[in-house]
Amino acid sequence: MQSPEKIKFRTLFATFSIIFLVVAIILFYVNHIFERKLHETIEAKDKILHKLFHQNLEHERDVYEKRLVRILNEPGVKEAFKERNREKLYKIVAPFYKQMAKENPYVKIMTFRLEDGSAFLRVHKPEMYGDKLNKKRKIIIDTNREKIKHYGFEVGKLKMTYRIVLPIFYQNEYLGLVEFGIEPASFIRKLTKIIDLKYALAIKKEMKSVMIEKKEFIDKDDFSLASSDPLFIKAFEKIDLHSKDDNNFVTYNDRHYFVENDLVLYDHKGNRAAVLLAAEDVTEEIESKRDLFYKFLFIFIFPLFILFIILNYSFDFFLKKIHNLIYTDELTGLKNRVAFRKDSQGNKNRALVLVDINAFKTINELYGVEAGNEILKQFGSLLESFAQKRDFSLYRISSDEFVFMKAFDKFDPNQCKYFIKELYETVRNHSFVLPELGIKTDIEITAGIVYGKKTSLEKALMALEKAREERREYLIYSSKIDTKKDTQKIIALKKDIKKALEENNIVVYYQPITDKNGKVIKYESLVRMIKNTDGKEEVIAPCEFLELSQKFNLYPQISKAVIDQSFRMFENRKEKVSINLSPNDIIDKEMQQYIIKKLDSFASPERIIFEITEDESIKDFEHVKSFIKKVRSFGAQIAIDDFGSGYSNYFHILELQPDYLKIDGSLIRNIHTSEESKIIVKTIAVFAKELNIKTVAEFIYDEEIFQYAKELGIDEFQGFYFGKPSPKLV
Repeated sequence: MQSPEKIKFRTLFATFSIIFLVVAIILFYVNHIFERKLHETIEAKDKILHKLFHQNLEHERDVYEKRLVRILNEPGVKEAFKERNREKLYKIVAPFYKQMAKENPYVKIMTFRLEDGSAFLRVHKPEMYGDKLNKKRKIIIDTNREKIKHYGFEVGKLKMTYRIVLPIFYQNEYLGLVEFGIEPASFIRKLTKIIDLKYALAIKKEMKSVMIEKKEFIDKDDFSLASSDPLFIKAFEKIDLHSKDDNNFVTYNDRHYFVENDLVLYDHKGNRAAVLLAAEDVTEEIESKRDLFYKFLFIFIFPLFILFIILNYSFDFFLKKIHNLIYTDELTGLKNRVAFRKDSQGNKNRALVLVDINAFKTINELYGVEAGNEILKQFGSLLESFAQKRDFSLYRISSDEFVFMKAFDKFDPNQCKYFIKELYETVRNHSFVLPELGIKTDIEITAGIVYGKKTSLEKALMALEKAREERREYLIYSSKIDTKKDTQKIIALKKDIKKALEENNIVVYYQPITDKNGKVIKYESLVRMIKNTDGKEEVIAPCEFLELSQKFNLYPQISKAVIDQSFRMFENRKEKVSINLSPNDIIDKEMQQYIIKKLDSFASPERIIFEITEDESIKDFEHVKSFIKKVRSFGAQIAIDDFGSGYSNYFHILELQPDYLKIDGSLIRNIHTSEESKIIVKTIAVFAKELNIKTVAEFIYDEEIFQYAKELGIDEFQGFYFGKPSPKLV
């Protein structure tokens, strides 16, 4: 056993390792929260930026398009353009353009162009005309060719602008076009009032050749940066313009910026013309986050130092407390199950007496849990006093179970009898008081005893359970009452089932069902398990493994195996197949979905019959009715199995409206000798016919039973007379 000093050191080391790990995780999480909040703030602004940018663009496009239309509809405009009267045209439209330029300083271009694309009149620069610098300008070429309006961003001779290009018709004759240009800053000016932004353009690399004004461009991939601002040069080199990134942070001159890279400017055909880079100063947000993080760090580290001092000086006290918590029952103050395991180690002669309060659950239900706890405390105190007088150790190992233990050099079984007799007398003569309820109550006990070198709590429990089963006060363990072998058989069978599922050895046998002429019209699927033992195959009947499979939650896998094999076997056959379903199959949502999926993919679902056993385990018939409705929507049919056995409800038949009633074999096999069986079968047959339900007689084992069943009005027949269950079809 380790020394207290080592325990102290290792515990403190482990404790502070865990604490530091937790603190690190918390700080990491806090930092993550701060990062997320920062990104959420930026993302919210980003959404506002996108929304306002596009709203401004659409608004100004609509406004200026309408104003252009009004200008073109001014008296004399189209005539002057048709007559090629430049002075007259300028005189009419110039006031309108100047007014727009005055209202918006980013209105830069208004040009009338002829059909060949040449500039007839630049309203913004009337002295420049006649040129044909439009050979690379697709928006001019496309408008003249298609004679429809276009909008889009375009790289011009000096800079990028947003162009509104309208075709001009006069008396159904195409004259040319008018183009109107606005700098992108026009759409951002309102945004800068809300968000402090810097911006720059990254244009498609091939557009550089269009610009007359030669700038020092920085190229990257297929974009060129049209800015000399060091901030944007740094951002352009870092970020990817082809995908949005939440980490587009750039530091410049001790300031932190977040650069949006997803404001794409499209040309008139919806192709990328440029990307508008918008930089927002987020220095204050980042520094605020950093300050908060340092405060959190201090808040965690300082208490850790104080905690170390407290733990170091109070560890001995806590070690004692922990010892008590580990080895002492909290309610009664007695030694607990852990202490029992520790004290019962070693190969010594011992006597164990396991005592249990009879019907203690009833005490809890009748008087309440608090009253039950009071009974346990008084009972524990009574047993402790009894044990001390007889030199026994006492332990509380579970709710109402107590164990007496004593080591002996030589054990006399008669001593146990005297011990138990005295214990029973002591308990019987004691009244347990419940002061809060003002009542007294008595309790009864049952005991299981084991003695010798190979004692164990499990053996004492076997003796206790057997004594309770046989209504005895106590029982001494012997090999005759040992249930370990049964448990081992159950465990072995569980392994066999799991192995059979893994190796596809859950198989289906098929038993034929005939009409009145003995012709096979359908089959019932019956599950079997194949067990391989030393190379020999053994077929295990369902009665030996199905019930156990439900306890270990293996039944759904078996059901799926039966359904899957049955559907596969009858995929290309004309006969119907009847598949058994348990109430659990119907209630299980996953199984319902599996069945529906199989029906949906099956070519002829009308050849599928689901057999449901009507018994008391079906608590909610609404589930059953819902299931029947679903499978019937595919054309599948329903049969009620084992009808007429111990539990049959005619009202439920009216509710479920099955297609078949399978009359239980216990009635069919005696119809030739039992008048009662004959009456019951005939009643069921008449009842079924009135409801248009077909009947199936099970357990037809010879010609005589077959003829009797036909005379009673049965529709279909099943039994060894027609064929035993077999993996192969008849």
